[in-house]
Amino acid sequence: ESTAGEFAGAIRRDTRCRIRPVLLSQADSGGGGHACDTATSSRGRKETFAPRTHVIPMCVISLSPVFLNSVSLAISFLHAKDSWMKRNHVMFNARRARRFGVGLWLLAAMLLLAPLQLHAQTVTPTYNCVGVKWEIPYAGPCTVEVKVNGSSTYYPVMDLWYDTRYNYYIGSIMHLRDNTLYKIRLTAGANTVEKYAQTWKNEPPEGAVTTLPASSTDPLVITSADSGTASAYHVYEPAGGAAVIDGEDTDAYNIMLNNAHYIIIRGLDLKNPMMWNIRFYGDCSNIIIEDCDMTNWGKLNAVGDWGYEHAAIAQDKPGDLSFITIQRNKIHDPRTSSNTWDEYNSHPADHYHPEGPMGVKFLYGATNVVVRYNEFRTDSSHKFSDIIQLHGGPSNNKGNDSDIYGNYFEWAADDAVEADHNGQNVRIFGNFFENCFDSVSFQTVSLGPTYVFRNICGKVLHINRFDSTFIKCGSTNPTHMSRLYVMHNTVLNADGDGADIAVRPIAGRYGDYYIRNNLFQALYYAMWLYPAPDTINDTDYNLYDCPYQTLYGAHDQNAAPSFSSATPWVFNASGTVDARIYAAPGLDEAETIHGVNAAYVKTIAVDQVGAGADKGEAEYGQAIFKAGVYSQSYWEN
Repeated sequence: ESTAGEFAGAIRRDTRCRIRPVLLSQADSGGGGHACDTATSSRGRKETFAPRTHVIPMCVISLSPVFLNSVSLAISFLHAKDSWMKRNHVMFNARRARRFGVGLWLLAAMLLLAPLQLHAQTVTPTYNCVGVKWEIPYAGPCTVEVKVNGSSTYYPVMDLWYDTRYNYYIGSIMHLRDNTLYKIRLTAGANTVEKYAQTWKNEPPEGAVTTLPASSTDPLVITSADSGTASAYHVYEPAGGAAVIDGEDTDAYNIMLNNAHYIIIRGLDLKNPMMWNIRFYGDCSNIIIEDCDMTNWGKLNAVGDWGYEHAAIAQDKPGDLSFITIQRNKIHDPRTSSNTWDEYNSHPADHYHPEGPMGVKFLYGATNVVVRYNEFRTDSSHKFSDIIQLHGGPSNNKGNDSDIYGNYFEWAADDAVEADHNGQNVRIFGNFFENCFDSVSFQTVSLGPTYVFRNICGKVLHINRFDSTFIKCGSTNPTHMSRLYVMHNTVLNADGDGADIAVRPIAGRYGDYYIRNNLFQALYYAMWLYPAPDTINDTDYNLYDCPYQTLYGAHDQNAAPSFSSATPWVFNASGTVDARIYAAPGLDEAETIHGVNAAYVKTIAVDQVGAGADKGEAEYGQAIFKAGVYSQSYWEN
């Protein structure tokens, strides 16, 4: 029963709160990244924001002339109704008045909402990346610009990819800083929208601290009752020096997280559990596992020839895991070993499929996972099967919006990183792979896009049955035409022990590949891709040093690189790998990709040779590549 003037005032006052499910502003972001913030609307109702990542679903309102005319028409209609009732002295009882008023408001709402163009968007930050999705009809290429909020200049980053199967633009912004509020501008044709994204804090706020004794043989169980809050994480750490939890080969786990939230596990020595060092159970979120040492986990299968797929950090029962950080840990030397593809294993249905211990296994999947600056070490007698398994199968929506970077991986009988199935905005970068059969697996990815960039692959694990690869991809399903970005990676010959093939769709012929600025020194083929239309190949500006490679792009080269180091495949004790090239071919000859190598172009004053980005992972004149537990400052700087 409002008057027309009151209705117009309500539109001016409440449009943003009433139209958008969540109102995003700089004040709402809180600068925290790890907090579950609340804001109050003009009606006094509290709105809860998503924890840590600020995943913000929003709607874009196109204030077209049609919309403004509809507002005017609705206000005029309500004003005419008021005037007619007063002029004709219309009297209703209370119930009829309410019904009449509700009916008129519904009609006015229909007039208002019919011309609205509601375009859902989502921004999903992590520490150093942001995933972006924009659900609008295709309107041409979607450019993306980003700036630190408050600064005057936008900088271009990679365009979003348009997924014609689901009718939305989607992609990632990489190489961002932690705990920073960014403003993002998306433009597709005549459509433009600006959004905010707050990256996570490296150091979230801490509250209660539980100190653990120097030595214990009792498992630690952390339940929902022990949970912290967004503004006060509950910390478990040594009282001083070291804190050892020894499973003595009998306890199933050293630590169990049972429906726990906002927990930091820091600086613990975890050893000798029968199955897992750390076990997730139920629904867990906002968990940080850092600076721990984990060793000697897992047990032999029933026959006793190889290990079960027990992992140092594991989820073995259904549950929702989200916002999980695993950083600066040493995960090494499992009790058992995995068979290779050449060796018989009595347990799995395919008796030659590798099965054995893992480093991190999220069996039922997890979202918003960051695994960074860790070292996964072992020897040839205690091989991993997969080192990280980040997927939950093709039937759920897990594994998305996650980052794996700055890690050292060795001795995987199958995949160092297996991120199969959904793969939506999964980013694998800045890792060093050694003695692994396959470095990265993105098989049967149904969603996408996925990213593999700035990694180095040294020596690999060779077998007789199959060729070893740097990236294993492809699908047998023609609907899985999902975009895979492969950019600025270096695959080394490693004195004859390098990968047989750098990129191979071994799981099937269908895929969509964007491959740029890589240095592939594979023993046989750099890429073995199927022809169109089964495969979309956008491949150019790569440097190959392979005996059998066909050049795909006009700027591809097949020639020997000139490395700064005589042994560019060696991972040094300090965690460095010098895979820089100091002369052509490849020097200063990479294509500019904004948001991936443009930073190198902008800081080229320290480049000792020229003014362009180099092919491969490294940039001559810049700091030498670093991975593992001491690499955080390298990647953040």
